[in-house]
Amino acid sequence: MSNQRWSREEGKNLVEQWQQSGLDKLTFCREHGITYSRFLYWNKQVSESKIGNNVRPGFVAITVEPENAFKGICLQGPNGLLLHVSNDLPSIQFVKALLSC
Repeated sequence: MSNQRWSREEGKNLVEQWQQSGLDKLTFCREHGITYSRFLYWNKQVSESKIGNNVRPGFVAITVEPENAFKGICLQGPNGLLLHVSNDLPSIQFVKALLSC
């Protein structure tokens, strides 16, 4: 690739080529004559746009089952991070504190 600026589509295509190549980022960049820092920039842009497309702001409705059915809760963030919380007072207070930040 040349040293000219890339469009969003060119950057996205390049990241997709890398993902399909099975190469590590540095080797891919060397083989394609790409500046490593430029590739990292576009990889970050593509990743953030994928996360941004899947995020819906606001709250979702939940239902609470009777206490004997409630073993815990699992929260998943837009980046895939999972938080498992058991059904005890300290854990519930911890989640409450997190949500109030």
